Amino acid sequence: MPLCGTINSLVGMSKNICRDLQLFTKVVVNTLSNYEMKVLAGKYENFPETLKDQVAFLEQRLNYWMPGRRKS
Repeated sequence: MPLCGTINSLVGMSKNICRDLQLFTKVVVNTLSNYEMKVLAGKYENFPETLKDQVAFLEQRLNYWMPGRRKS
């Protein structure tokens, strides 16, 4: 059935998009300067200071906007 193949293909693509978004979030956090982090911190109350905590925070926000996404 071509329809089933198309649906499976779309599901696979959506999983890849979620994984790519997670990687993109980590790359963005790793490349932001201290100044940019302070600007971002001003937009969110209790924005974490350590890089590991910042990645976790942004992943949490990503989970909020994309419920049900699986971690890679």
